[in-house]
Amino acid sequence: IRPCHGVVVSMCQVNIELHRVSNLVTEEWGQILINSANSDLCGAQFPYFPRGGFSEDNPQPKTKEQWQASSQWCGMEAGKDMLYPVQCIDGAVHMYAGKELRAYLQEKHPSGCEVSEAVASPSFGSIPYSYGIVHAVAPTASMNQWRKKLKDTYINALNRAVVI
Repeated sequence: IRPCHGVVVSMCQVNIELHRVSNLVTEEWGQILINSANSDLCGAQFPYFPRGGFSEDNPQPKTKEQWQASSQWCGMEAGKDMLYPVQCIDGAVHMYAGKELRAYLQEKHPSGCEVSEAVASPSFGSIPYSYGIVHAVAPTASMNQWRKKLKDTYINALNRAVVI
């Protein structure tokens, strides 16, 4: 692994490097990519979504008209505090991995993945990580006990990475 602005942690004879880089998806920084996924494991399939995710107070739109109204920009721009799929790691992972990743995840995990849990997949498309991808579902800040759930997400993602 090339040197980067990372932190190296030794855990169970496994070296873990944490990196914050702009080209994480298309350039190999290690052997496993840990992806912050959604519970449906479908990538960022929606045209845009709120920063921080959907919540009970801000539910996911279901129809085209609801999507356009949700942006307050009539579909021309995502709008304030809204993100396009390519602006998040999960969207980029699914974009570069192609349809094979979504098909694999739907076949292996048809009911998705619970918050704080993690599942693994091989790399597809132009994703260069030799041991694959760990898809971890983090909580949103509006969830009860979100701090504990976030801690559990990190632990479960790292545990899944160790057993790949």
